[in-house]
Amino acid sequence: MASVIIDSGPVEATHRPDEVPKEKWRMLMRAKQSFINTNFVYDCRCLLDFVKDAELMWEEIGFESVNDMIENGYDLDPEEVEMALIWLNKRSPTDAVRYSVAIEGGRIQQRKESERKVQQAIDSNHDATQEQIAEITGLTQPRVCQIINELLTKKTPKLNNHGGLRDGQGSSDNLAKGRGKPYTIARLKRDGHVELANDVESGKMSARQAALQVGYIKERTPFQHILTHLKKLDRHEIIDLAGRVDLILRTK
Repeated sequence: MASVIIDSGPVEATHRPDEVPKEKWRMLMRAKQSFINTNFVYDCRCLLDFVKDAELMWEEIGFESVNDMIENGYDLDPEEVEMALIWLNKRSPTDAVRYSVAIEGGRIQQRKESERKVQQAIDSNHDATQEQIAEITGLTQPRVCQIINELLTKKTPKLNNHGGLRDGQGSSDNLAKGRGKPYTIARLKRDGHVELANDVESGKMSARQAALQVGYIKERTPFQHILTHLKKLDRHEIIDLAGRVDLILRTK
């Protein structure tokens, strides 16, 4: 159904740009700004529509960009609006939600997504540098460094002064699995192995070599390698392997 243009009567905050003549768009913006000041303390669900409206109106009513209209027309912080939109788009709430709650929810959601991207980049290339991870994820290098340290704090148990494990904690071998080069560097620095951390960071030594040297992981034996791959064999391969093992045993 086509929208009806409102030529007379008051312009309400809930009106959309296609319902109001362009010469009244600035009046519409002011109505929305007044609504924001009055209502967002307890319900900001209309923010999604308000931002879409700004995308249509900003140039016509003399703003430099959408963000300029959000900041100087709606009197909102564009960064906070972005965070609130993340949460509102994710949740699509049916009940009233305070603007401050949406902002904080968006920040939490963004932080989780950034951590997921960094962990995914580390898992795909355990030798990736922080610079490479930043390029892959689209995050800044300082932000990548911060996330890696946060992941380290979450995944690594607190150590005693001598660096040993506390009662009830798993082995350092298990702790080191799947963390990658950034994790190893951060852990080495935390445990006082600064020189080794620098060698790994500069490429003089691999993260695995350093982890082996300080005991974060243990070298797998040939038998452990065999056990790892044994479950991948089908029935015929297992029978063939058994015959080969029997032949080896006869020569020992």
